[in-house]
Amino acid sequence: MGTCDSCGREDEETVVVRRVYLVLPEGTAPGDPDTLQERAEPRPQEEPEQWCASCRDHFPHLLV
Repeated sequence: MGTCDSCGREDEETVVVRRVYLVLPEGTAPGDPDTLQERAEPRPQEEPEQWCASCRDHFPHLLV
């Protein structure tokens, strides 16, 4: 049991993950959300974090 580094919940079962940011290429104009999601480039972060199940369900990440 630990504290989630993403949401701050305490006494949660957590696992080690790497946060992933989805970054649009420069100059991408707003448009259809499906198109934007297809064009986003995943950028994993170097530092590992401890995340709870809820955060893993809602946010992009890689298991370490």
